[in-house]
Amino acid sequence: MTDGALLDYHIKRNGYSFTEFAQAIGISVEALRLKRNGTTEFKTTEIAAAVDLLKLKPKEAMQIFFSIK
Repeated sequence: MTDGALLDYHIKRNGYSFTEFAQAIGISVEALRLKRNGTTEFKTTEIAAAVDLLKLKPKEAMQIFFSIK
């Protein structure tokens, strides 16, 4: 499950709008919204792109994309 709030924090911390971030990882803004709120899951290619773009450390990536709530 995705920790949407933590993802939002890292997107904003890196100076991206949600539109810019979605385009950069190759998805629509609507797809990002669905993934952030847990309706759908991120693909591994999208996670890899997000990790690179947001310069996430492995622990941060795990907390965002593989959180257990």
